[in-house]
Amino acid sequence: MYPTLGPVPTHELFVLLGVLAAGAVFAVEARRRGQTDERLAFVILGAVLGGAIFMRMGTWLQHVDLRDNASLAEQWLYGNRSILGGLVGAWLGVHVAKRLTGYRSRTG
Repeated sequence: MYPTLGPVPTHELFVLLGVLAAGAVFAVEARRRGQTDERLAFVILGAVLGGAIFMRMGTWLQHVDLRDNASLAEQWLYGNRSILGGLVGAWLGVHVAKRLTGYRSRTG
C-alpha cells in the first residue's frame, strides 16, 4: 500500500514541495547577498532540466546489446529513476547554462 492524498501521489507532491522550498530559499539568499543577475534564472532552469532528463535517461544504455535496451520513449515513460543520473544531469545542466548565458561567477 502506497500512501496517497486523494488522487495525488505523495512522492510527487513532496518532490514538488521540496523544489519550491529550495527555490524560495535560493531567492531569499540571492537577494540577501546582492546577487540579482537575471542569468541565474537560466542557470537554475538548466539544473532542473538537466536533472530531470538525466534522472530518467541516465539508465537508458544499461545493456551491451543495444536491442535489449528500451526505446527512448519507453525509457522516458517507464524507465528507472536514478538519483546519480539526476545529480550528474543537474551538474551538466548548470555548466551548459552558464556557458550559454556567459555567466562567469561561481555557483557553488
